[in-house]
Amino acid sequence: MVTSLPLEGLCILAVDDDPDSLLLLTVILESQGAKVIPVASAHTALEAVRLERPDLLISDIGMPEEDGLVLIRNIRALNKAQGGAIPAIALSALEPELCQPQCLAAGFQHYVAKPVDPEDLIAIILDIQTLPSKRLQSFDSKLQSVA
Repeated sequence: MVTSLPLEGLCILAVDDDPDSLLLLTVILESQGAKVIPVASAHTALEAVRLERPDLLISDIGMPEEDGLVLIRNIRALNKAQGGAIPAIALSALEPELCQPQCLAAGFQHYVAKPVDPEDLIAIILDIQTLPSKRLQSFDSKLQSVA
């Protein structure tokens, strides 16, 4: 019997300037069935969003040159067809009390503190990926109650 992995069919853009952190994130995601596009800079990530059209972005915040906040602002400036509406998760070893509000205000849907707990990360990814269908189901329920 073949069982599917929880992230099977998802293409995830992983961004981290630290090679070890990027490798760990890639291994975690691939072990759960995701196709991962690993990149080490915000500039490369922005190009990958435009060209590869991934389903989800997971980005470190503290990176040289352009950080994750600049990256998500640049992505959100794109139109939907260019990838501007991609769901996004911020990763950071910075103080959550300071960093999380900035990340959410910049355009990330979720914030995850480093070190990353693989099970928590997978649960967050699954939750983010079901948000549009949850909203649609809620809307359909409201329509049916009105009809």
